[in-house]
Amino acid sequence: MLIGEFKKMFDQLLERYFDGRVEHLRGLLGDAGLISYLDAVKTIALSGGKRARPFMASGMYKAFGGVDETAIGKVGLGLELFHLFCLVHDDVIDKADKRHGVSTVHKVTLEYLTQENARGDLSHLANGQAILVGDLLFAWASESFQDGVGDLMNRDRVLRLFFQMIDDVVAGQMIDVSLMGKREASEELIRRKMELKTATYSFVRPLQIGLALAAGDEQFEKTLEAFGLKIGLAFQLQDDLLDLLSTEEKIGKPCMNDIREGQHTLLTHYFVTNAAEEEKKIFGALFGKRDLSPEDCASILSMMEKTGVVSYAQNELARAFTEAEELASLSKLPESAKQVLLGLVSTIKERTT
Repeated sequence: MLIGEFKKMFDQLLERYFDGRVEHLRGLLGDAGLISYLDAVKTIALSGGKRARPFMASGMYKAFGGVDETAIGKVGLGLELFHLFCLVHDDVIDKADKRHGVSTVHKVTLEYLTQENARGDLSHLANGQAILVGDLLFAWASESFQDGVGDLMNRDRVLRLFFQMIDDVVAGQMIDVSLMGKREASEELIRRKMELKTATYSFVRPLQIGLALAAGDEQFEKTLEAFGLKIGLAFQLQDDLLDLLSTEEKIGKPCMNDIREGQHTLLTHYFVTNAAEEEKKIFGALFGKRDLSPEDCASILSMMEKTGVVSYAQNELARAFTEAEELASLSKLPESAKQVLLGLVSTIKERTT
């Protein structure tokens, strides 16, 4: 099954789940404003996202003989709800106004509080409500995942991978926040952040969870880890390049968002390592400037292209894709599992948003 087809089916499950949860919370909260914050999450969830994590878990589960659609459905739902939790908190940390082209939870909350002429520090209150909404998502994710695992004999193995995934992404986010406060960052630390926050969290663990849920041979966990790290780093590098080159209409959030937020990436690291002193000085004045003008963006892109950043990223991407394909093709995985991995590489190669 192609990821687009999977997404259509999975989104129906996700929408039904949200409808049930919001209805339950409606009785607990009894407040239209508070319910609107939960509706904002549902809107974000159904406005974008490729469902890559549940897709990978499902593909690997079935490649190793898994047949329980209910189990993998609940596990996939747990993975997606956990991802939504990460996005809600990430948007608060990054002070982001848009996600998938629609308003973030804290933005929706702030607008509601402003309309209601609420008292106090409205931005702080909005962030607090968004954090609490994220906490609900975390609880729902854990419940759904554990329901999916049920009382399987391999339950402990699957749960171990799930909780390792949580450690991975939180550690990666902590490094990310720490880097936002640094004037300079080493390539080693940037790559470590990419491994934890993207590669391990978004690729390695979902693939391993699908394998474990189907009780596939544990020896393949290392193979999936090697593949996931390679394709995950490629995905993040591609994401950084899209952020630099694309438009807000295509990606659903302001372009050069990494630079606006003062995010150290492999692209910014390559630039400051290779640019002339005058260019580094100009870039330093713009790095972390949230209200970049179109002229600022044009200047940054011109300097990046002149320094070879775009060529560097494209060459690194091509190499990573080739190595990921070789890892999958030459592995001892069953042919059906190899096809899942190769299909994943092909999908990411064609990605434009």
